[in-house]
Order: sequence, then structure tokens, then C-alpha cells
Amino acid sequence: MVVGAVLYGVGAFGGGSKNTNTAANKPGNSNAAKTSAIPTNAPPGAMPPQYAGSPTATVTIEEFADFQCGSCAATFPIMNKIKSMYGSRIKFIYRNFPLAIPQHDKSYDAAVALEAAGMQGKYWEMLAQLFQNQQKWTSDPNFRQIWNDYAKQIGLDVNKFTTDLAGIAAKGRVDADMARGRALNVNSTPTLYINGVMVPYNDVKVDSLKVIIDAELAKGGSCSGKPGDAGHSEQVTNEDSIESSSKPWAAILAAIVALAGIADAAYLTIHHYTAEPVPCSVFEGCEQVLNSQWATIGGVPLAIFGLLAYFTAFSLALLTIFGNRMMWKFFGAQVVIMAGVSAWLIYVQAAIIGAFCQFCLLSALITTTLLVIFIVSLFKRSK
Repeated sequence: MVVGAVLYGVGAFGGGSKNTNTAANKPGNSNAAKTSAIPTNAPPGAMPPQYAGSPTATVTIEEFADFQCGSCAATFPIMNKIKSMYGSRIKFIYRNFPLAIPQHDKSYDAAVALEAAGMQGKYWEMLAQLFQNQQKWTSDPNFRQIWNDYAKQIGLDVNKFTTDLAGIAAKGRVDADMARGRALNVNSTPTLYINGVMVPYNDVKVDSLKVIIDAELAKGGSCSGKPGDAGHSEQVTNEDSIESSSKPWAAILAAIVALAGIADAAYLTIHHYTAEPVPCSVFEGCEQVLNSQWATIGGVPLAIFGLLAYFTAFSLALLTIFGNRMMWKFFGAQVVIMAGVSAWLIYVQAAIIGAFCQFCLLSALITTTLLVIFIVSLFKRSK
């Protein structure tokens, strides 16, 4: 355990793991990976590649990493931050590059485990498990059982996972990624390329990467060495489930429901300022509620605050749809607050005013629906 921790620390703070058993590390080849662009005839790697983001993004980030590399584990949250910041404006490709060194005796099998999980649509979930729990499974002789536990946690069919782990297809994808890395003279991990140009290890941090990516976005990502384009059949993968399949559907549905809330609040606001009575077909207490002291704050109708709240929820959902996934967290916080206010207003109507406004109850129902949508999206992501 102590030895494992020391090795992890060296990897995490020593500038990456190096492959000392390959020709790429010979003096004549030590700088070969520093070419300005990826050769157009380089092997494509595993096809189709697993990626997060948009297949049409002008900026492609390609990372070669090893699951027993401490620096790769340290880079994992950095790349998650970059993916969260840029969303569909980038295309992030992860490449398996297990190093042939004694300290990384489980890294090849871990890469195969990742590909086996990908065959059931849980590639990014397994990648997170392997990096976030690196010290645990690397130091445990029963690491395969631990991987099975991870498979169960992320919702895989464990029997199929173990079969795929021993199969040819998953290993073939790992071997294809390794062949691409060797052709590029990759000899240490993590190695990162942005539009075909290798990023120095010291620049693999959020601020430095942001400068490079912003520059590529500004020029339209026109670099000729863009990796992974030639002859690839591509698909949107699981990282985009909130990220592509989870959040988009949730955000789209939330935006539609929030529009209903905007309409309801706008209707009450208009009636307040025109002094027209609000027709109540279900309950007879609309006027009693809307003319009470609880219906305004400082002379401003609560309906205006509701209108602003629903517009904010709609805007956050819309931003999520267009790739800014961080906005979904703000959406969740927004609807939790809205649900609390709605619960309090229902209490006021029931216990203090003694009457109900059907439009107020409709607003509470809309808010509850938004909250349910958010909670379900989290549940689907955790699965």
C-alpha cells in the first residue's frame, strides 16, 4: 500500500508517466512527439472513437492516458472542467495508452474494462470510476472484482461486462488506440493534442487550456492536423447524456413547461394592472386570494416575481440545451427555491386566506413538474 501511494504521488506531481520500454524513449526519438501537427497518415485509433461534445465542433481535443498514471488521474477533473465549460463547442476524444512498465501492470486490463463498459453505453461512467478510485483498485489484488462492483454500480449487465472484458473486440479497440499513440511517438501520459498540436504537459491546466481553445475557436479551428477526422464513423457518447441524452431531453421538456409558467404568470400580471376580475371556473376564491395582502410585495404583484422566476428557469434550460451544462445545476437550484415558495403560498391560501386561486395552484403544479424533471434527470444520470 505504501509503495502504491508513493508511485501514485510521483505520477501525480512528477510531470506524467513515461514508457521506458519503447523505442520512443530512445535519445533519437525523445522529442518526436513534439511535432506541430498529427500526420495525416497516422492510424485512426479505435473506430468509431468515444467522444464527448459535438461531432461538428471546430476544436478537437485528444488525450492519451493510462489508468495507473497518477498525473492522468490528476488531469481527469481538469478535462471534466474543460468539457463543462465548452460543451458542444469542442469534441473531446479519450485514447487508451497503457504504458508497458512494471508499475502499470493493470493498466492494459483497465483500458479493456473501459471499452467493455463502452459496449453497454457506459464508457464515461466507467472512466470516472477508474480514475476517481485509482488508488483503491491499483493496490488491491482483487481488482477485477472491484471492477465488477463498478460495473454493477453504473448499471451494467455484469455477466456481459465480464464476457466483453475477456473478448477480442474490447482489446482490439485498446490496441488500435495504442497503435495510434505509437505512430505519434507518444511516450508518456497524459499526452494531449488540441487540433493536432501537442500541448506541453505544464500547460495541461484549466487556464492554459482555455487560452489555447479560445484561440482555436477564434480562428474557426482550421488547423490541418485535426485528429480523428479521416474515415471516421462517429457517434455521440454517454458523457453528453446531460451531456447528450439525459439533459437535453430534460432541458427541452423543462423549457416547454417553463413557457407554460410564463404564460400563467403573465396572465395574472396583466389582470392585476388592468384591474379586470380573474375568471375562476374551478375555484371561487381567485379574487379573494389575488386581492389579499399576500398577493403583493411593496405594491408589486407576486405574479411579476413568478414571471421573472419562470423566465429565469426557461433561460437556464435553454442554455443547457445549447451545450452549457453547468446551467443545469443553476436550473436545479432555481426550481428548488421556486418549489419552496409555491409550498408556502399554498399554505397561506389554505391556512390563512381560506380560499384558493386556480391560477396559483396551476403555477404550483408547473413548478412541481419542473422540480420532478430535474430530479429524474439526476436519477437517469446516476444510472
